[in-house]
Amino acid sequence: MNDTTITTARALFPRGLHQPEDSYRFGADALLLAAFAAQNLASLPGAAPRKVAELGSGCGAALLGLCLRLPSAAAAMTGHGRQAAPLPSPCSGVRRAEPQSATVCGQPGGEGCGGNDAPRLHALGLEQDAALCAAATANARLLGLDDICRFRQGDLADTHFLRDCGENAFHLVLANPPYALADSGRHSASARRDAALRGPSPLHAGTSAPRRSGKQPGMPDPLAVFCHAARRLLRHHGLFCCIFPAVELSRLLSTLERERLGCRRILPLCPRAGEPAKRVLVLARKDAAAQCLLESPLPLHHGQGWSPEALAFCSWLGAGHEEKR
Repeated sequence: MNDTTITTARALFPRGLHQPEDSYRFGADALLLAAFAAQNLASLPGAAPRKVAELGSGCGAALLGLCLRLPSAAAAMTGHGRQAAPLPSPCSGVRRAEPQSATVCGQPGGEGCGGNDAPRLHALGLEQDAALCAAATANARLLGLDDICRFRQGDLADTHFLRDCGENAFHLVLANPPYALADSGRHSASARRDAALRGPSPLHAGTSAPRRSGKQPGMPDPLAVFCHAARRLLRHHGLFCCIFPAVELSRLLSTLERERLGCRRILPLCPRAGEPAKRVLVLARKDAAAQCLLESPLPLHHGQGWSPEALAFCSWLGAGHEEKR
């Protein structure tokens, strides 16, 4: 993969990413989470290398977006001018997202948070679904980030897997956790789409077979699994960033408290100015008291398009690649 190909792929981001056909299509939530996590990571003092992990990384959109917003992405270009190994063929069922006509205004590699002397980044995405993990790995190579961003397949509820990934080692963990309860709403015929909302089913993880409907006794709360995994991976006072439905904020805060992840920031995301928030971006700190700053809501839309405030926060929203859950 040469520098020209990588530069083109970065200019197209978030368009052009590999995604399995039957998977939940990433959208604005992933891009907003990437911008929020990058902002908080850049606020950390010191010049030591940063270790970042994403829980349930899917096709890698959020974690790769975080990497692109930091100057470490420019450093990752070094050495890509030589002939590199070809991009691996997409896994069965994986396709490249169709290009769209909207102009991308996203952060180019090497620009964003911090300066040229910013700490080097080491990023790890954790994903249970094999096809999504393969797609994320292909996307990292496509963007020239495979030197700093890798993906591993595994179960977040498996303590051995978390230990192998590096307990108490990460400066920041980010996640877009499944938020629907196992016995709520209509279930999708695709296990991958359903897993994005309710967490993977132990019987069907990594497959496209339908999940069992109705209440499933003995299944852990996916939110609790995600928060516990974040606690195990984070170093002392490490940061946890997540995006979650505003109406479920109390459930998120109580789960964070049980895991001794003290809430520090809540950024409400409202569809338009003056309307109730639909999502919240939340920052928590491991082994720290909750000292929550409730920030002014960020209006996402103005008229028929994205608001200036939303585009200033995350300019990739203007790429026209947003879908709702």
